[in-house]
Amino acid sequence: MAGLLSAVEQDTTLEAWEPLSWGLPGQGEPAEDCGKYRPRWVCAGERVVWLCRRECRRRECPYCYLAWARGEARIAARRILLHPTGGIATRHGIVSPAPGWAPTAAEYDTARRQMYLSLRAEGWTGYCVVYHPYRGRDTGEARKCYDVPGGHWHVTGWKEIGPTTPQFPPGWFYQNDEIRQGASDHDRLVSTLEYELDHAGVRQDRHSIIWVGGLSYRKIPKDEDEPRGAPPSCPTCKEPLMEADWRIEVAGGLAYFPRDCDGVVVTMPVAEWPGA
Repeated sequence: MAGLLSAVEQDTTLEAWEPLSWGLPGQGEPAEDCGKYRPRWVCAGERVVWLCRRECRRRECPYCYLAWARGEARIAARRILLHPTGGIATRHGIVSPAPGWAPTAAEYDTARRQMYLSLRAEGWTGYCVVYHPYRGRDTGEARKCYDVPGGHWHVTGWKEIGPTTPQFPPGWFYQNDEIRQGASDHDRLVSTLEYELDHAGVRQDRHSIIWVGGLSYRKIPKDEDEPRGAPPSCPTCKEPLMEADWRIEVAGGLAYFPRDCDGVVVTMPVAEWPGA
């Protein structure tokens, strides 16, 4: 514990004059069983089990950070749509104090407070912000490499028609960007927020999403996790599937099927489940 405390104190001292150090989602350690297949649903009549990949849904996990981003994006999109804050429409914006910005802790907090004041003047009434410490560069792969210093915030939420003149300090960059395409307002927001979160800045002492204005936690309590729908039906017998959280008799023995999985990805006969 003493070593941990001294490291934290040293980090705090360095942050007074050195840029904040940021990680990205997926750069931590996975849980012991992340990525392994586990049962999710069982049809007793057809004796078939539906498997899924185990997901811890932590932003640090290299297996699960995209699932974390997707889940947080769904919760955020629902919060925005359930609580209009006087804006005429949902919008997406980008804010940066300077090109190649790599702030210290004090510079980050000062700029964040200035951003809130400027966004209010621009007509933003209730929104969330996601910080990106790096910009992406193309490497020939499907996914960009995010390692170019250039701190900026993504802003997503409700906005009124703002003034015609910029409300940010000289030298700041502000751009009204587009909400991504989708089949519904919810899907468009989820796609936008999922993109923002999958390469958001990660620090243990910072939240990935900050709610501001009419959507702040002081105004509206924190939302619960996205409610689950009804269990799916078996495609063969059409009966509702049962969650795999109970013991069933398989080949003369007992097999325990845990309940901590999500998503139907593959089916197989119960008798063929390894470990049964």
